[in-house]
Amino acid sequence: MNLRVNAKFYFILLVFCIIMQNCKNQSCEPSQEEIALITAEIKMRMHKAFEDERSLTPEKMTDIYIDNEDFVFGGDGELIVDRAYLTKSFSEWANSMERWLYVSMKNEYVYVISKDAASYTVDFDWAIKTKKGDTLVCKQVAWTYVLKKVNDEWKSVHCNGTHVMKN
Repeated sequence: MNLRVNAKFYFILLVFCIIMQNCKNQSCEPSQEEIALITAEIKMRMHKAFEDERSLTPEKMTDIYIDNEDFVFGGDGELIVDRAYLTKSFSEWANSMERWLYVSMKNEYVYVISKDAASYTVDFDWAIKTKKGDTLVCKQVAWTYVLKKVNDEWKSVHCNGTHVMKN
């Protein structure tokens, strides 16, 4: 009888160890294949975000940003922690613009933190024509986004950068 109890104990211990090892493997850093997939997902999502920004439609322009208390936007000396305020700011800006002249993205970097968190950094140059007829040119813009996967969609919980305006 004692032998059966010991065998049952060791069997349960073995199953427990296997389950724990499996759980540990799933919670560890992503595999190289997962990193490649996540990197591709992030780049695709961010390219869509930049296309949305070119639409000059505030709702599309802010779609990349998470809509909750986790959100932080920092740039050009301003810190915004309210997405509604950001949407209002983007709306005012977009209403003063006529059309994009160009956007050139380069040096994209994705750093996968986990299966549901990553950072994305990009350099870009752009020019836009205002409704007043001015041309705004921005060179050597570096922007970083911290993204979180929410309901199977990558959303920015934090971003920051600075525009370097040229005449």
